[in-house]
Amino acid sequence: MLPRQTITRILGCIAAVLLLATLGLAQNTSAGGTNKTDKHADASAVNQACSAEAQTAGCGSETVGKGLLKCIHAYKKAHSDFKLSPGCRSAMQQLREDSGKGKGTHAGKTTPPPQ
Repeated sequence: MLPRQTITRILGCIAAVLLLATLGLAQNTSAGGTNKTDKHADASAVNQACSAEAQTAGCGSETVGKGLLKCIHAYKKAHSDFKLSPGCRSAMQQLREDSGKGKGTHAGKTTPPPQ
């Protein structure tokens, strides 16, 4: 049987490892995962940057997450001369990139599984 002091040290080390692992997981989640605040900010940015396009396309009451992007893209598909403003394109790209974080995608490309 191990002396009490050795058992106490082992348990202390195990507790420290578990704490560090928990902190590491929390840090990875906030750094690599999708942050709801970022998504909300990106959605607001698209709503503002694409307001002129939404009005032109007849998507006035729509917002991101409630049909705005589908409405704008459907209008763009039906009207080949319709162009998105650089600000609207940039906001949509940022939303797309941030939405892909934590899902194994980045900018619409899937990452290969580890080997």
